[in-house]
Amino acid sequence: MSEKKTAQQSISLSPALKDWLQTYVNVNHREKPKDKKFKSISAFVTYTLEEALKLVE
Repeated sequence: MSEKKTAQQSISLSPALKDWLQTYVNVNHREKPKDKKFKSISAFVTYTLEEALKLVE
């Protein structure tokens, strides 16, 4: 699904959700440094959205 390098999209998140995502990604990146989905918040959100879309196909 994500064959392109990047396309920019802005989304609005509550500060609490942004903080939770940052913490979650940081903790998992330390525990699983080779897992690409925890490389950044953007990578994690992209992975999560792709997986969610697979469920509704």
